[in-house]
Amino acid sequence: MDSSKNKKKVLIVGSGPSGLVSLKEMLEAGHEAICIEKTGVIGGVFSTIAESAYDGLYLTISNVFMAYSDFPCEESNIRYSKKEEYAQYLLNYAKHFDLNKKVQFETMVESAEQGADGKWTIKTCSQKEGSRTIEKIDSLIVATGSNQTPKKTPEEIAQKFKGKLLHSSLYQNAESFKDERVLIIGTGESASDIACEIASVAKEVAVWARRPFIVAPRFGPLVHTRPDYDEFRWLTDKNLSENNPVAHFLETITTSRSMNALSAFFLWYGSAIWLEIFGKCKGCFTWYKVYCSLFTCLYKL
Repeated sequence: MDSSKNKKKVLIVGSGPSGLVSLKEMLEAGHEAICIEKTGVIGGVFSTIAESAYDGLYLTISNVFMAYSDFPCEESNIRYSKKEEYAQYLLNYAKHFDLNKKVQFETMVESAEQGADGKWTIKTCSQKEGSRTIEKIDSLIVATGSNQTPKKTPEEIAQKFKGKLLHSSLYQNAESFKDERVLIIGTGESASDIACEIASVAKEVAVWARRPFIVAPRFGPLVHTRPDYDEFRWLTDKNLSENNPVAHFLETITTSRSMNALSAFFLWYGSAIWLEIFGKCKGCFTWYKVYCSLFTCLYKL
């Protein structure tokens, strides 16, 4: 069989973690693939550009599980990486598989239209040269991330509120929030990290959520067994971060097939019962019963 008949022209938008591995896999499969990247470097939000993400960003997945299967991490200890460390890992990955020559940097996609024949017409613009190009391709892979476009504050709220409004995508560090009263809207990973950072310098911090939520610490068991547990200290102190057993990492729950068969809510509920029985956290079960009652009431609303 002539393999050239199955060869396709593929365009990938974005050179973050998903875009890079897509490019590598398409090339490895024998396709003619190129990647479009609007900035001058690979990595997406994990790039070496300081403004791509906030200063204190640590991954919520360890270096072992964030590594690609065909390019394991070089560190001997399992730990959570800083954004700069993961950015370097991606640079090493691109160099190892010689991907940079297939990336068109500082280039934007202006439009993408699929014809009746299934093929795509892509219009791109080089930010550096100002030139425009029209590409006809077989397949399009969009790897720009699910949260690429920030949600703007509703106009009616923006006009009435006289204080500072800032989307998390523009947040860099907590310095400008010193001694202020701050409201964090949202309970996702970014909101949780930012709330923790700002709370260390602000006068008062409140977090607003539209539904009940469960905060999953990076080192789950330590919340119950170490009264002095401070997640940021555990992340930044090398002696603490690199001397934890695998069972202490969040992946024990999130990547285990047996654990994934159960809901996170019941896993936390069960851990409270275990701790109550063995006397390491007296009152945990009572607290969880209150939480369950509150959760049930809110769910019925």
